[in-house]
Amino acid sequence: LVYRVKRLSRGLANPKGRKEEETLRQHLASMAGLVTEETTLVIDTSDIRKDYGTHFQYMERVHDGDKDETAPGYNFLSVTAVFAQGRQLPMYTAPYSTKAPEYEGENTEVLKAVETVTGAVGTKGVWVGDKHFDNRWIFNEFEARHLRFLIAGWHDERMVLAKGRGQSVEPLAAVVARVKLTSQMRLKRSYRARGGK
Repeated sequence: LVYRVKRLSRGLANPKGRKEEETLRQHLASMAGLVTEETTLVIDTSDIRKDYGTHFQYMERVHDGDKDETAPGYNFLSVTAVFAQGRQLPMYTAPYSTKAPEYEGENTEVLKAVETVTGAVGTKGVWVGDKHFDNRWIFNEFEARHLRFLIAGWHDERMVLAKGRGQSVEPLAAVVARVKLTSQMRLKRSYRARGGK
Protein backbone atom coordinates (compact mmCIF):
# COMPACT_ATOMS: atom_id res chain seq x y z
CA LEU A 1 0.00 0.00 0.00
CA VAL A 2 2.85 2.40 0.83
CA TYR A 3 4.45 1.90 -2.60
CA ARG A 4 1.06 2.29 -4.30
CA VAL A 5 0.61 5.66 -2.57
CA LYS A 6 4.13 6.70 -3.56
CA ARG A 7 3.52 5.71 -7.18
CA LEU A 8 0.21 7.62 -7.33
CA SER A 9 1.84 10.63 -5.68
CA ARG A 10 4.65 10.60 -8.24
CA GLY A 11 2.06 10.46 -11.01
CA LEU A 12 0.18 13.45 -9.65
CA ALA A 13 3.41 15.40 -9.20
CA ASN A 14 4.62 14.62 -12.72
CA PRO A 15 4.15 17.74 -14.89
CA LYS A 16 3.63 15.46 -17.92
CA GLY A 17 0.95 13.51 -16.09
CA ARG A 18 -2.51 14.59 -14.95
CA LYS A 19 -2.88 18.12 -13.73
CA GLU A 20 -4.39 18.78 -10.31
CA GLU A 21 -7.26 20.81 -11.80
CA GLU A 22 -8.14 18.02 -14.24
CA THR A 23 -8.15 15.45 -11.44
CA LEU A 24 -10.46 17.64 -9.35
CA ARG A 25 -12.75 18.26 -12.36
CA GLN A 26 -13.09 14.53 -12.99
CA HIS A 27 -13.75 13.87 -9.29
CA LEU A 28 -16.53 16.48 -9.21
CA ALA A 29 -18.02 15.26 -12.49
CA SER A 30 -18.27 11.72 -11.10
CA MET A 31 -20.07 12.96 -7.96
CA ALA A 32 -22.27 15.66 -9.51
CA GLY A 33 -25.09 13.21 -10.25
CA LEU A 34 -25.36 12.33 -6.55
CA VAL A 35 -26.09 15.92 -5.49
CA THR A 36 -29.80 16.78 -5.38
CA GLU A 37 -31.79 19.84 -4.35
CA GLU A 38 -31.85 18.49 -0.77
CA THR A 39 -28.12 17.75 -0.49
CA THR A 40 -26.30 19.89 2.08
CA LEU A 41 -23.07 21.43 0.82
CA VAL A 42 -21.07 22.37 3.91
CA ILE A 43 -18.37 24.98 3.33
CA ASP A 44 -15.86 25.26 6.16
CA THR A 45 -12.38 26.38 7.07
CA SER A 46 -9.88 24.21 8.86
CA ASP A 47 -6.16 23.96 9.44
CA ILE A 48 -3.38 21.44 9.69
CA ARG A 49 -0.45 21.73 12.07
CA LYS A 50 3.08 21.08 10.90
CA ASP A 51 4.98 21.29 14.18
CA TYR A 52 8.11 19.61 12.88
CA GLY A 53 8.15 20.91 9.33
CA THR A 54 11.09 23.18 8.60
CA HIS A 55 11.21 23.33 4.79
CA PHE A 56 7.55 23.60 3.82
CA GLN A 57 6.84 26.34 1.30
CA TYR A 58 4.87 29.39 2.55
CA MET A 59 4.13 27.83 5.94
CA GLU A 60 2.50 30.26 8.37
CA ARG A 61 1.03 30.46 11.86
CA VAL A 62 -2.49 28.97 12.12
CA HIS A 63 -4.92 28.76 15.02
CA ASP A 64 -5.34 25.26 16.43
CA GLY A 65 -8.88 25.29 17.81
CA ASP A 66 -8.42 21.99 19.67
CA LYS A 67 -5.63 23.40 21.81
CA ASP A 68 -6.59 27.09 21.46
CA GLU A 69 -3.09 28.10 20.38
CA THR A 70 -1.21 29.08 17.27
CA ALA A 71 1.16 26.70 15.53
CA PRO A 72 3.01 26.41 12.22
CA GLY A 73 0.85 25.00 9.45
CA TYR A 74 -1.64 25.74 6.69
CA ASN A 75 -5.26 26.83 6.42
CA PHE A 76 -7.75 24.72 4.45
CA LEU A 77 -11.06 25.44 2.78
CA SER A 78 -13.36 22.49 2.12
CA VAL A 79 -16.78 21.73 0.69
CA THR A 80 -18.44 18.49 1.79
CA ALA A 81 -21.67 17.04 0.43
CA VAL A 82 -23.85 15.61 3.22
CA PHE A 83 -26.61 13.22 2.22
CA ALA A 84 -29.39 11.37 4.06
CA GLN A 85 -28.33 9.40 7.14
CA GLY A 86 -25.30 11.70 7.44
CA ARG A 87 -23.32 10.10 4.61
CA GLN A 88 -20.56 12.50 3.56
CA LEU A 89 -18.48 12.89 0.43
CA PRO A 90 -15.69 15.46 -0.01
CA MET A 91 -16.27 17.75 -2.98
CA TYR A 92 -13.40 20.22 -2.61
CA THR A 93 -10.42 20.60 -0.30
CA ALA A 94 -7.61 23.08 -0.84
CA PRO A 95 -4.84 24.40 1.40
CA TYR A 96 -3.86 28.04 1.22
CA SER A 97 -1.31 30.32 2.78
CA THR A 98 -1.47 34.07 3.26
CA LYS A 99 2.28 34.08 2.58
CA ALA A 100 1.94 32.63 -0.94
CA PRO A 101 2.54 35.27 -3.65
CA GLU A 102 -0.67 34.27 -5.49
CA TYR A 103 -2.84 34.66 -2.36
CA GLU A 104 -5.42 37.40 -2.92
CA GLY A 105 -7.49 37.00 0.22
CA GLU A 106 -9.85 34.56 1.90
CA ASN A 107 -12.81 35.81 -0.15
CA THR A 108 -10.96 34.78 -3.30
CA GLU A 109 -10.35 31.31 -1.85
CA VAL A 110 -14.06 30.99 -0.97
CA LEU A 111 -15.09 32.12 -4.44
CA LYS A 112 -12.71 29.60 -6.01
CA ALA A 113 -14.32 26.78 -3.98
CA VAL A 114 -17.87 27.90 -4.79
CA GLU A 115 -17.16 28.29 -8.52
CA THR A 116 -15.38 24.93 -8.69
CA VAL A 117 -18.24 23.04 -7.05
CA THR A 118 -21.08 24.90 -8.79
CA GLY A 119 -19.29 24.30 -12.09
CA ALA A 120 -20.13 20.63 -11.58
CA VAL A 121 -23.41 20.65 -9.62
CA GLY A 122 -24.96 23.93 -10.76
CA THR A 123 -27.44 25.44 -8.31
CA LYS A 124 -28.39 22.12 -6.71
CA GLY A 125 -27.98 21.65 -2.97
CA VAL A 126 -28.17 23.96 0.01
CA TRP A 127 -24.93 25.67 1.02
CA VAL A 128 -24.34 25.81 4.78
CA GLY A 129 -21.68 27.85 6.58
CA ASP A 130 -20.93 28.73 10.17
CA LYS A 131 -20.49 32.23 11.60
CA HIS A 132 -17.17 32.55 9.78
CA PHE A 133 -19.14 33.18 6.57
CA ASP A 134 -21.66 35.73 7.89
CA ASN A 135 -20.69 38.71 5.77
CA ARG A 136 -22.28 40.76 3.01
CA TRP A 137 -19.84 39.53 0.40
CA ILE A 138 -20.88 35.89 0.92
CA PHE A 139 -24.57 36.82 0.76
CA ASN A 140 -24.02 38.75 -2.48
CA GLU A 141 -22.00 36.00 -4.15
CA PHE A 142 -24.49 33.26 -3.22
CA GLU A 143 -27.44 35.38 -4.34
CA ALA A 144 -25.76 36.32 -7.63
CA ARG A 145 -25.38 32.60 -8.40
CA HIS A 146 -28.98 31.84 -7.32
CA LEU A 147 -27.76 29.45 -4.62
CA ARG A 148 -29.81 28.46 -1.59
CA PHE A 149 -27.86 28.91 1.63
CA LEU A 150 -27.96 28.89 5.42
CA ILE A 151 -25.40 31.00 7.28
CA ALA A 152 -25.06 31.17 11.05
CA GLY A 153 -24.71 34.79 12.16
CA TRP A 154 -24.11 36.75 15.35
CA HIS A 155 -26.96 39.24 14.84
CA ASP A 156 -26.51 41.18 18.06
CA GLU A 157 -22.72 41.42 17.96
CA ARG A 158 -21.52 40.93 14.40
CA MET A 159 -20.57 44.01 12.38
CA VAL A 160 -19.94 43.87 8.63
CA LEU A 161 -18.70 46.30 5.99
CA ALA A 162 -21.46 48.61 4.81
CA LYS A 163 -22.09 48.41 1.06
CA GLY A 164 -20.99 51.50 -0.84
CA ARG A 165 -19.81 53.38 2.25
CA GLY A 166 -16.06 52.83 2.19
CA GLN A 167 -14.81 51.14 5.33
CA SER A 168 -17.82 51.97 7.52
CA VAL A 169 -19.54 49.07 9.28
CA GLU A 170 -23.12 48.21 10.20
CA PRO A 171 -24.80 45.48 12.26
CA LEU A 172 -25.34 42.17 10.43
CA ALA A 173 -29.00 42.31 11.55
CA ALA A 174 -29.48 45.41 9.36
CA VAL A 175 -27.98 43.60 6.35
CA VAL A 176 -30.17 40.53 6.90
CA ALA A 177 -33.27 42.73 7.17
CA ARG A 178 -32.60 44.09 3.65
CA VAL A 179 -31.69 40.76 2.00
CA LYS A 180 -34.62 39.07 0.26
CA LEU A 181 -34.40 35.75 2.08
CA THR A 182 -37.23 33.26 1.75
CA SER A 183 -36.94 32.45 5.46
CA GLN A 184 -34.96 33.40 8.56
CA MET A 185 -34.73 32.04 12.08
CA ARG A 186 -33.39 33.76 15.18
CA LEU A 187 -32.10 31.54 17.97
CA LYS A 188 -31.08 32.64 21.42
CA ARG A 189 -28.31 30.80 23.17
CA SER A 190 -28.67 30.18 26.87
CA TYR A 191 -26.06 28.79 29.22
CA ARG A 192 -27.66 26.63 31.91
CA ALA A 193 -24.44 25.30 33.39
CA ARG A 194 -20.73 25.64 32.89
CA GLY A 195 -19.99 24.38 29.39
CA GLY A 196 -23.69 23.75 28.69
CA LYS A 197 -25.74 25.35 25.94
